[in-house]
Amino acid sequence: MRREIVLLLLPSVASAESGMSLIGYALGAIGVASIAYTYSLHEKRRTLEKDIAAGTTRLERLKTEIKNAERILKENADKTKNLAREVDTIEALKKESTGARRGYWDSILKAGAEGPNEKQLQALLEEKARMESMIEMAKGKYRHGMIDDTALKAIVEEYQKKLIEVEARVNELEKKD
Repeated sequence: MRREIVLLLLPSVASAESGMSLIGYALGAIGVASIAYTYSLHEKRRTLEKDIAAGTTRLERLKTEIKNAERILKENADKTKNLAREVDTIEALKKESTGARRGYWDSILKAGAEGPNEKQLQALLEEKARMESMIEMAKGKYRHGMIDDTALKAIVEEYQKKLIEVEARVNELEKKD
């Protein structure tokens, strides 16, 4: 570009030296200045176009990241809702099992006073199978991500305590027979 500017100046200088009017020289200088200004505008435009292209690329990348974040947020919200439902279910089962346990043990003790050990033994074995099933169900929910490891440990610990109580009672009844 500089070479072009110099070549444009040379005819203007040459014409000024050969007696041409000062107007021709001024027009040549204005022409050179306009070319330089046009070149400057062209460079600015190219720079702006590059910046716009880079900004557009970054914008698209950010849009993708936002979509991924929204998807993850929605998945986590769904998991949180499911987990909250599971916690509510577990709490309800705990309340039910406390009342049911009292009634169950009362019925076992009452049956023991009234009837043979075989009814008690059968009821205890059914209770044992139910508790083992509950432990397996809790483990399955943990594997599917419905409950976390803290909740799993608490549930399994509670049912294992109950299971030990039932097994001890079964052993007592088996010894009596």
